[in-house]
Amino acid sequence: MNGDIGCEICRDLLPLVEDGVASEESRAAVQAHLQSCPACRALAGQAAPPPPVPDGAALLRRVRRGTRGFALVVLLAGALFGMGLSGSMDMFYNSLLMPAMGAAAWFVWRWKAAAVLPPLLAGMSLVCWGLRWGWGMETGPLPGYLIWAAIYCVLALVGVAIAGLFHFALKKEGDAMKRRILKLAAFAAALALLAGVLCFSNALLGNPVSKFLASRSARAYLAGRYPDADYRVDEVTYNFKTGGYTAAIVSPTSIDSHFTLGLSMTGQVLWDGFHSVESGWNTWLRLDGEYRALVDTVLDDPDFPYNVHIGYGSLWMEQEYGEPWPPYLLYSDLELDGDYDVRRLGEACGRLTLYVRQDEVSAGEAAQILLETRRAMDEANIPFYCIDFVLEHPLTEDGRLPEGDVQLRYFPYGDIREEGLVERVRAADAEAKAYYAALDVRSAKGG
Repeated sequence: MNGDIGCEICRDLLPLVEDGVASEESRAAVQAHLQSCPACRALAGQAAPPPPVPDGAALLRRVRRGTRGFALVVLLAGALFGMGLSGSMDMFYNSLLMPAMGAAAWFVWRWKAAAVLPPLLAGMSLVCWGLRWGWGMETGPLPGYLIWAAIYCVLALVGVAIAGLFHFALKKEGDAMKRRILKLAAFAAALALLAGVLCFSNALLGNPVSKFLASRSARAYLAGRYPDADYRVDEVTYNFKTGGYTAAIVSPTSIDSHFTLGLSMTGQVLWDGFHSVESGWNTWLRLDGEYRALVDTVLDDPDFPYNVHIGYGSLWMEQEYGEPWPPYLLYSDLELDGDYDVRRLGEACGRLTLYVRQDEVSAGEAAQILLETRRAMDEANIPFYCIDFVLEHPLTEDGRLPEGDVQLRYFPYGDIREEGLVERVRAADAEAKAYYAALDVRSAKGG
């Protein structure tokens, strides 16, 4: 470069010269200009300010705030999910979920988690109850949700204690004998609490190992006990009431060949429910369900003019309460997988059960309901043999059932005709009430 380059060009080239990437010609021109320009020379002599040193404490605080915020969202979601399980069979999974939530909370808030979790779970119980109520779902009383929240809080606090004790026992600090004894005690206490949680959860949910043993034993039992049948294990479920497993057995070629096996935690077969197949019970259960579905088409119809509190149909094929049953079929008479005309069975042994609630209760009103019920069933071509009928008042505001009703037991289809029906209803009502009164006396005497 010839001549002075000027201040602006010099200042543009200074960074390149300082970084050592400028050409020799540019470097010489900059040096020449600096000799004659005090301002640029002063600028070139200033060192670049060092980059700011990050504040480690502030950075750590920001990370912790972010972590706590994320943990709070996760805990809120977990608490809401757990409270949503309340009232269902899946609620037993909270025996694991809540301690896990408590342990996670400890790693974020340390021992302050013991103060954070109770209001969090109580709040989530209120939110869950409110959501179910707002969506028109069955909620149950609010105190019940708060009781569950208290139980879950105890489980979560156990999780806090387990995490805190394990942390104290495993952290590296101090080798003093007293400190080591405290660590061993903390470790033992944490293990005891963890074992308690696992045992409690196992009693409610079972465990994968026991389920595997039960499945294997069920398959081996079927192969040895029924070698010529095509039975297979469809599902193995845990029963917390018995502390064992139930294996559902099915046959792909027989609709009525299904039963259950009861097994222990170790896979021992405790009982065999095959009797439901050979006794005809399964076949009856299938036919009874078909008949009930037919009856439901009438009783559940919005055009059916009465407030049916309880209503269904069944096939009466067995003795009940010492009463003779219709002279037709018994369970043992049914053929496995047999194809039967359900309407014909209904005519021979179909039994309706009908409870109606309304303000007017009398023998005349009961007779009218019986006639209307027979008319509706006849129009739908659904025969029945007899009807158990109760006409009662609606419940009072405090949930009591007022006295004064009409009760009929096994009232025959053929007796539901207009002529003399009111008198027959009165007689059947008196007979039914005398029967139940005699049962009460016998029960009071322990007979």
